[in-house]
Amino acid sequence: MKIKSPISILRQKPEIRKIASNIGYLSMQQAVNYVLPLITVPYLVNTIGTERYGLLSFATAFVCYFQVIIDYGFNFSAVQAISSHRADPRHLSNIFFSVTIIKLFFACVCFGIMFVMILIIPQFHKDSSLYFWSYAATVGTIFFPIWFFQGVEEMKYITILNFILKGGITAFFFVFIRKPADYMWVVYLNATGALLVGALSVATLFIKFRITFVVPNHVTILELLRNGLRIFISQIAVTLFTNTNTFILGIFTNNLTVGTYAVSEKIIRAGVALCVPISNAIYPRTILLFKESRERALSFLRKVLFSGSVLFSCVSILLFLFAEPLVVLVTGTNNITAVILIRILSILPLSVFIDNIYGMQVLLNIGGMQQHFLRATIVSGLFSIIIQLFLVPHFGAVGTASSFLLTELLILTLYIIPVRRAGFKLP
Repeated sequence: MKIKSPISILRQKPEIRKIASNIGYLSMQQAVNYVLPLITVPYLVNTIGTERYGLLSFATAFVCYFQVIIDYGFNFSAVQAISSHRADPRHLSNIFFSVTIIKLFFACVCFGIMFVMILIIPQFHKDSSLYFWSYAATVGTIFFPIWFFQGVEEMKYITILNFILKGGITAFFFVFIRKPADYMWVVYLNATGALLVGALSVATLFIKFRITFVVPNHVTILELLRNGLRIFISQIAVTLFTNTNTFILGIFTNNLTVGTYAVSEKIIRAGVALCVPISNAIYPRTILLFKESRERALSFLRKVLFSGSVLFSCVSILLFLFAEPLVVLVTGTNNITAVILIRILSILPLSVFIDNIYGMQVLLNIGGMQQHFLRATIVSGLFSIIIQLFLVPHFGAVGTASSFLLTELLILTLYIIPVRRAGFKLP
């Protein structure tokens, strides 16, 4: 029997080739979002100091709450809408402008809330410029329709734009940030990069995908709001045990402690970020496979789960073993606390990958199972808040990392149980 080469297999299966291509481009996207910042962290920590770096991280955590509201779960729900109508430019235009109008409305509401908070809360008022500029970067993401490109499974355009512009912005860090007082240039440059990427991404939609201006109808807007509600609620819950970690730590401790935790978490998130290209690339394909055949979809996910588990087990082990040299590489110092934090959180790349397969890929795509996804996420989010309020005042950053780990293991368990009970066999 003649053995087929991998290249011939890819040629015969264009859908696999498409997924592989999108994983490649999404990996570049994640490199821009997570690896490039790791290049700048050592420079920033040594130039502006860990304390100011902690202040920047706290501001980012604060505006992230508004980011979740503005996104409204469209990074998942709008992908489904685009994937189902990818051959109809008129319908795609309607979806694009409907999502954009909703996001702009939420952005205006969030800005009003943030403005009031900055006026009345002294901790925010004294650094008001920092929070306003951090919010500008958040607004820039409104016009960065990664959900559209995922839905049509064409990630190369947006990835190349993001890579070029953010790579350039990163280079400017070394030009404009020379002393501690220059820390505001971090948010100036991030906001500028987000706005430029958004503008060029929208231009690409009009040129490449024949998007034309349409006045969104209320039916589409209401449908998008209704379809995104569960995911929106789940994203708020997820924020309670991801973004809130830094925020609560900042409330109970100081900017120096927040800076140490932020550096450790950024290293861990670089490992976790490897999950995102795989997850986002297979999600549109999983949607289509579940519509065609549940068994085909599950067979596809079994293969992804096995291969990914091997890969991310290695990532987690490497993070645990090389925590100390990673901290020295990123910060320039042997910070024992940061090493401990990384080792506590080192299991996250593996656990996040597995819970994505059970949660996002299975529970969200099977009718009647979405409520299990929502319930598990909400319970885990509330658990995270409660346990952090107990651990952080007593154990500081170690308490934050421990609560993050326990919450992640809880959500993984709560995703797996309903899938197993329903009889869907995944390893």
